[in-house]
Amino acid sequence: MTAIDDALHANREWAANFDGSLQPPRPRLALVLCMDARIDPIRALGLPPGSAHIIRNAGGRVVDAIRVHGHVASPLLRPVISVSW
Repeated sequence: MTAIDDALHANREWAANFDGSLQPPRPRLALVLCMDARIDPIRALGLPPGSAHIIRNAGGRVVDAIRVHGHVASPLLRPVISVSW
């Protein structure tokens, strides 16, 4: 199996077991971090799903993230946090 096959298989299983219980997202902060796929910021920071906007870019550069994704943080003036590992 390819990585795409694995992802599609996992998605089919998730969809088959999905009970519709997800709450609407209510982000209270925006996290800026690098594109390292090994990092799961929601689990690493102990946040509930939907509680943060996740912005990934090369090097987790905050200035670049705000320039491109400033609309995510500014409407509700939620804090923007740069996460380093």
